[in-house]
Amino acid sequence: MCCRLRVTVDLTALGGPAEVELASGGGDDYILRVHLELDVPSRTHEVRIRFEQEVGGAVYAHDFLHHVIVSPPICTSSTRC
Repeated sequence: MCCRLRVTVDLTALGGPAEVELASGGGDDYILRVHLELDVPSRTHEVRIRFEQEVGGAVYAHDFLHHVIVSPPICTSSTRC
């Protein structure tokens, strides 16, 4: 039996797109490749991660929440703030 796994993340809580597909990193690893210009408060934000697996023509999905901490930028002599 063949199956297809798709992993996406909803980044709207961070001002990003509602659905970004993660790239397979091999094995059980998935990689989020995205660049966001953040314009959100410094605090903990929740993003929704969705796993979708197609088996025998049926799609099974599971959502879970992940916490992302946004902190103020660190200013150094080599960066501008």
